[in-house]
Amino acid sequence: MDNLQTLPNFLLPYEHLFPAVQILLFGIVASIGLYLLTEWIFHITGIERLLLRFFGQRARIGHDALPKAIGKYIAVFVFLLFLRNAVQKAGYQEIEEFLSQVVDYLPHLLLALLVTFF
Repeated sequence: MDNLQTLPNFLLPYEHLFPAVQILLFGIVASIGLYLLTEWIFHITGIERLLLRFFGQRARIGHDALPKAIGKYIAVFVFLLFLRNAVQKAGYQEIEEFLSQVVDYLPHLLLALLVTFF
């Protein structure tokens, strides 16, 4: 951590947060990338058209089409994984435990959504 010696004095108390911020920024980029990739895969493979033919306009969650909603779900799930790790690095144990419970619950929610539509 020799490079932290060059930090201004007002940032030194927050040096333990820098790895957490890096993890969080990488999580944001990874989540956006997965969202776009999921939407592209649904479009290229024709699953999006198949769902539209099979369900019609009912294949929506809120205002989003089902493939877009699944992409958002995956992006949020991946972001929460990175957020949980960033919070743990920052040393906030109670928040990390809460996020662990949320991450444990999300696969059950996805399964319920898929059972509802299929």
